[in-house]
Order: sequence, then structure tokens, then C-alpha cells
Amino acid sequence: MNNYKKIILNNGLTLYLNTDPSLRQTYVSYSIHYGSNGRWFNFNLDGKDYHVLPGMAHYLEHLLGERSISGNMYTNFSRRHQSSNAYTGDDYTCYYFRGIENIYESTKDLLEAMENPIFDDKMVNQTRHAICEEATSCIDNYPLIASYLVEHELFGGFDKFYKTLTSIGNRETTELITTEDLYACYNAFYTKNRESMVISGNVNEEKMVDFLNNVIEKLPTNNHLVTLPSLDYSSIRHRDTIIDRPVNDDINGIGFKAMVPDSLKRIDVQIAFNLLFSKVLGNASLFSKKCQDEGLLDTYGYCDYGFIDKYFIFSLTYYGNDRKEFSKRFIDEFNNKNITEEEFNLLKRESLSKIIRGLDKKYSTPKNFTRRIPYTEEYSDKDYILNLTYDRFIEIINSLDFTNYVETVVREKKR
Repeated sequence: MNNYKKIILNNGLTLYLNTDPSLRQTYVSYSIHYGSNGRWFNFNLDGKDYHVLPGMAHYLEHLLGERSISGNMYTNFSRRHQSSNAYTGDDYTCYYFRGIENIYESTKDLLEAMENPIFDDKMVNQTRHAICEEATSCIDNYPLIASYLVEHELFGGFDKFYKTLTSIGNRETTELITTEDLYACYNAFYTKNRESMVISGNVNEEKMVDFLNNVIEKLPTNNHLVTLPSLDYSSIRHRDTIIDRPVNDDINGIGFKAMVPDSLKRIDVQIAFNLLFSKVLGNASLFSKKCQDEGLLDTYGYCDYGFIDKYFIFSLTYYGNDRKEFSKRFIDEFNNKNITEEEFNLLKRESLSKIIRGLDKKYSTPKNFTRRIPYTEEYSDKDYILNLTYDRFIEIINSLDFTNYVETVVREKKR
């Protein structure tokens, strides 16, 4: 990993520190390998079994940031003229801020909010109303619902998003969430082996590490024992799933998952798939153009990929006139893997140009690295792609089988 130095703090928290004198602002994030998908819904904590509702990770994101011991953490950041936010993904939760001044003060607020939160019924209920409003707003976001439906059906072994088909639950499930369950989820998943910090800026390494250690030595330590059940990640729920919503046009979805061989790193799969994706669905894709000319594809909706357990997953939502025919061609196109060495070199150059442009955005770079920590510690793709050969690329994509797929559609009820 280039640029970042990995440091284990005194309480076991992992810090990725980048000291860069060229940066005027400093970026600080706190990430937890704990997110919204169904693998986190059932667990055993200190000998007691828990079966919690969807939306717990998102609820904790709000509760910890907005009801911390120093008040609303984001309001404090704003008063110090810092930008900040938090988000909950399938597999992780992240809190971050960026600013020029008062970095140490805000870093202390962030650590205290994460390591010493407040859990009482009053705080939980004050948080509930805003989450209910947010959950209600998701009901009519049909392209997003279609995307969640794809990912839900890819895993027949557990309910990835329960029946709510959103990462934050719905109003009914949110109303049923209890303080006890929230506290149990915090104790189970906000643990040092799942947490990490990223700090990037013109900071002194020794001073920053000493400061962090001084702060955390005054905070409690989470020593709870959690066990996750063994889940079946291999099965697919359905090949063709339809849900009714009052939409003007059908929103189609397709997704596949491929088991990642033990011989491959996640960065191997990520880079190789990005190149393959550019060939199949990129701006200059002949496949996409032909499907559009034939009316099989109108526009894309949501497109996403990631990793769950040993599986790489990809989901796409789109508008088109013949879902079955597009799905067949789409899967065939990904699986034929017919890329010449000349095409590979063109795709490689295109990918490198995007990465180099991205490296010029100094303040987005640490944020992107934060998002990748649950999956890989590799900071930059540039050197990897420079050294990637055509033969190695073919070897990687040939080891992935994309035939394990689902089809879904969000359709107007009267049909």
C-alpha cells in the first residue's frame, strides 16, 4: 500500500495515516465493517441470541453522530467550518469530516462519539422520527427498490433487506426498533477488529498518534464476544422476481454473483471486472449500442458491485422493452470474455487515464480509500494496472463464472 502508513493504536484501533504537506485541509474518517445487509441481522452476543430488524446499522449511524456526549457531532463540525457526513453501505458504516482548523478537537469528538456513545430511550426516540421520514421517502424511489430487489434475490440463504427492500428498513420496522437491540448491535459490531480510522493531511505523525492514544486511553473498551451464524451464500432465491408498484415504465433488474477463488485478491477481481465492464457496458460499448438500436435497452438506472463473503456481486437496473432477451445477451456477453490483446491495451489506457485524473483530486482520494478499507488495504490502482498483463487479465476473468444470475422487474400493479 503506497502513501498511507498503517499504525495500530494502543487500544487496537487501526489507523491509516497519510502525512502530506501539500494538503491544506485534513480529512478524518472512522469506518466500521458493519452495514445494512442481512448477514448482520442474526448474531449471538455474550451467549444471548439476537434476531434484529433491518435498518439497525443506519439507525446507529444517526444515533451516534447526532446524540453524542458532546451533542450533535455534525453541528460541532460545522461550527468549526468543517464539512462532514456519514453513510451506511451494505457492508460498512462511515463517519467523516474535512477542514483546515481545529482538527484535533473534532477528531476527539469523533472518537468519543464512536467509543463512548449514549444509549437511552429518550435519545433513541428523538432519533426515530427523522429515520421514519427518511424511510418513507425511499418508498417511491423505484429504481433504488429495483436495485435492492436484485441483491435480495441473489442470496437465497438469508433475507438481505428483509421485506422492506431498502437498506434502512421502513416506517413500520423503524417504529419497532428497541434501545436494547441497538445497544446489542453496537456492542457486537463496533469492535476494534472491525473499526479503522483514516487521516490524511499536513499533520505531524508523532503528534497525531500521541494525541489519539491520549484520547482513547480515557474511553471504555468493548470486550464483548460476538458470534455470527453460518449462512448459505451460494443459493439464489429466484430466477425471475416481479413486484408491483405504480410506475409508468417497467424498471428491470439483473444481477449475478461469482465465487472468487482463494488464489485471487479482491483487487484482482475489482480491476479485471472494471476492464471487462468497460468492454461490455462502457460509453463506447458496441454491445450497448446494438441493444439500444434494437430497443432492448433505453437507459440505465443503478449500477453497483461489491463483495459478500467469497462472492463478487454485480447488479444493474435499466429500462428496456424485452427483459428476457436483454438478460440472455447480457449474461452471454459477460461470459464469452472474448477480448483481444489490442482491446485489453485500449481498456487499460482508458482506465489509467481515469485513475490519474482522480489522483489530481487530492481530497477525494482519502475518501475513496476509506470506502475500500472493508475490502482491501490497497490504496491506489495505478501501479496494479500498469503491471497487469494481458495473460494475467484473461486468467482472472476466466476464473469467474457469471452464469449464476437473477432477473427482476418493478411493474405497474394493473398489469
